[in-house]
Amino acid sequence: MHRERRSAPQAVNLCHTRMVEIMRIKGIDPEHAPDNLSAAFQKSIELFGRIITPNLVMAHRPEIFLAAGRLNQAVAASTVVDGRLKTLAFVRTAQMIGCPF
Repeated sequence: MHRERRSAPQAVNLCHTRMVEIMRIKGIDPEHAPDNLSAAFQKSIELFGRIITPNLVMAHRPEIFLAAGRLNQAVAASTVVDGRLKTLAFVRTAQMIGCPF
């Protein structure tokens, strides 16, 4: 049986501020965020100068947002992969999805 190949959907730039309008899920208002997210939001401001949109969207489920943050911290702290290679992978991934950072 022959199946027709479908092309993969184009990556949507969720990181760029101009693309916020096309997101299906609106992020939370940071002024009304749960108290347990304040440290994570502050870290986003330190790193990027603002609370990035993916963080605001994930904040709808604080337990998942915080768990994802811990996973990211564990990956960053791991020494299994050389730090330079890890940075290269992060940068290349950001380029592939059109993320400015």
